[in-house]
Amino acid sequence: MKLNAVLPTLLMMGTASLALTASWSVNAQTSAAQPAFADALAGYLTAVDNQDAQGQLLQARLAYELGKAEFGQSHVNTANLAMNYAHALGLKANYLLRSAPEEDFPTQTELLQYAVSVYEKEYGPESTELVEPLLKLARSYYIDNGRDFNTKKKNVLRAVELSKTLPPLVRAEVYIQASHILSSEYRSLSRRYAEQAYDLYVEHAPENAVERNLAAFNMAKFYMGERRYDQAESMLKDVIAQFSVLQYDTQVSLAAHAFLVELYERKGERELATEHCLAIGSMTPWLENQEQTPIFRTLPDFPTGMAKRNRDGLVQMSFTIDKTGFVKDVEVIKSDGGAAFERSAIKAMQEWRYAPKFENGKPVEAQSTVQLDFLIRR
Repeated sequence: MKLNAVLPTLLMMGTASLALTASWSVNAQTSAAQPAFADALAGYLTAVDNQDAQGQLLQARLAYELGKAEFGQSHVNTANLAMNYAHALGLKANYLLRSAPEEDFPTQTELLQYAVSVYEKEYGPESTELVEPLLKLARSYYIDNGRDFNTKKKNVLRAVELSKTLPPLVRAEVYIQASHILSSEYRSLSRRYAEQAYDLYVEHAPENAVERNLAAFNMAKFYMGERRYDQAESMLKDVIAQFSVLQYDTQVSLAAHAFLVELYERKGERELATEHCLAIGSMTPWLENQEQTPIFRTLPDFPTGMAKRNRDGLVQMSFTIDKTGFVKDVEVIKSDGGAAFERSAIKAMQEWRYAPKFENGKPVEAQSTVQLDFLIRR
């Protein structure tokens, strides 16, 4: 799906592109572009291809500054260059560079507010072309204005409203992005958009469409949070089945398996969780020299007597992860605070589940260690 293109091809996003606007025709103006601008844009595109975050930022800034002279401050091409610049600023790898005291970068929000204003003048305040810049602008408030929740929400609501005339699958993608942007502060609204996206994908996309299965995975996460385990279980199983055929990103499949482990453990159906512990173990390398991460864990109870006495404690344990991911043979190798902390820690550990170690394609028992800290908030 294409976006408004900037000489000659692309406008970068942090998420999948929206097919909201036609590609900008560059034939007449590309040949007239100043060499410095063309070189800067080519450098930006090369940095994108090479996943060079710092190169993207420096070249995007240069292309934007030269583009203002090339096209003018009020031209939509300059607005698109500003969105490239904003995207590069938002890359996590550029945090130190954009925060350096000797640098004087604008904020993402400033660049995107400018881009939205140009789009409004170019296409009109009710145009669908505004949907993508508005979503980008809303997302920028997380970085630049973390507590300006109302403005973030306002831009998302406007983008969603403008998207109503777009094709169903494009509208579904708008809902997905809106859901992600609002997930931290507006959970109920985020859930509503996630469900609307999922419904559109079910109605208009085939069962094996990647986007449809990602939307199902997103809905399953909401169901997990609501303890609607039956709905979550069905969706997660379908996602795993589809992605195994599609050979899609294993991280999503791993997460789906992990959710099913948690689901079955919470339902007390521990043997059903085993299949998914084994699946995760077969898909991930075993790192001998670091503490293994449990797929499912329960927090130990803080001993009442110790809490009353305002006592902290710690318990370090060695244990065996068996072939199905259960914990056994727990032994205390170090503790501080007394036997009550040890008993609580051992009891909790017996409820944990891990992905077993695999050797030559088969699960084997393995040793690991963990330290549990019991700390009173003061």
